[in-house]
Amino acid sequence: MPEDKKTIENRINDHIKIYPHYERILQQPSWHIRQQEEYLKEIKKINLPYLIIKTEKLPDNNLIKQILKWIDEK
Repeated sequence: MPEDKKTIENRINDHIKIYPHYERILQQPSWHIRQQEEYLKEIKKINLPYLIIKTEKLPDNNLIKQILKWIDEK
């Protein structure tokens, strides 16, 4: 997800609607942004190929096409 607190808040709220128990382990949007930054930092340390997906909505069928192309499936 984009590093945008409002978008992450919306995603969290959607998640809570589907899984109310998620609220017990809920973190602030800033925590999610830091986790994304840490994850990217670790990925860049390895020599394996990686794909960064940018989206503001899930599910996103265009992403599926992009991922399948990246793994040479379509």
